[in-house]
Amino acid sequence: MQKKNNTSKIDEVKDQSVFIRAQFWASQFTTIAVQIALFIGLGYLGDKYWGTAPILILCGAALSMFVATYYLWKLVTDDKFRN
Repeated sequence: MQKKNNTSKIDEVKDQSVFIRAQFWASQFTTIAVQIALFIGLGYLGDKYWGTAPILILCGAALSMFVATYYLWKLVTDDKFRN
């Protein structure tokens, strides 16, 4: 029976060079930026298609802020990031 490996991406990144750690954090914040742009973009396209401007853009902005804040909260409160 194989032993379960409990190392996370963070544990692997901590032992790497500064450039690899910077790339990891850049990818985390890029993920947040893409989430924001995606939901607002979908709201814009929905408004353009259904003619409901600016309702869906505002809904997309609110949803994107909620999702991005949740992702950032999970990123900051993870115990593995504190060391």
